[in-house]
Amino acid sequence: SQGVFAVGDIAENEVLITIPHSAMMPHDYPSCDMTLWLVEEYLASREGRSDYGPFVQQLFEESTKTMKHLPIEWSRQGKGLIRSIVGDGLEPQDFGDFSLQDSCEDIEEATLPEDSIPLSEYSQLLQDAWKIYWSRGVNGNMIPLFDMLSHQNGPAHNLDLVDSFNVSRPERLKGLARRNISVGEELHISYNECSSTICRGLEHLLVTPALLNIYGFLESHPRRWAFSTGYDASEEGLVFEVDEKTVVTNDGAAT
Repeated sequence: SQGVFAVGDIAENEVLITIPHSAMMPHDYPSCDMTLWLVEEYLASREGRSDYGPFVQQLFEESTKTMKHLPIEWSRQGKGLIRSIVGDGLEPQDFGDFSLQDSCEDIEEATLPEDSIPLSEYSQLLQDAWKIYWSRGVNGNMIPLFDMLSHQNGPAHNLDLVDSFNVSRPERLKGLARRNISVGEELHISYNECSSTICRGLEHLLVTPALLNIYGFLESHPRRWAFSTGYDASEEGLVFEVDEKTVVTNDGAAT
């Protein structure tokens, strides 16, 4: 099973990971600009000129091997099946339709470095970078080690992301145990709920249908849904969660 697991018992509030903010990739670029930046950094890393060399090489050379599950990689028939199930009134609409070509017009021809690499290789790197941006980041943030952790809310969410401040400026990001964690238990962060500023505004935005549309997985319970009421465009609308509960019957069976 893929994931990160505890090799020993971990106490509540124990710091498991500390990442300096200087090790985190820039997160304030628009998606198309960030895609270009990733390719530039990867090409620089092959010549030993990138400050993010090991991380960016791992993203391009290892992570891209496991991205076939992403909705933007699904077949036309697969996307059509999801759309037929969802219908016209629910999310995600336009399932998996945020390709590089549709979102970043003429990006290949406009940015190919002169006397660099073949256009076909550059095009593939751009495609890989686009998928990396959407699948390996939290709110546009790509963070070493944290990008290896799976998402889960509810009781299984056992690792919080916390900013450590120097005066008013975030200095480092810490992974803090939210509760006691037993040996063998998988470590889970939340993509939309954490104490760090990187999760700000995601609670009611990155809900269950959005997670499916971007990452290609249906999260376990609790599942969060958001609907616009159509009454006021400025309001958040209706947001609710669906959870499951195990009930033990009189004969001892669990349902």
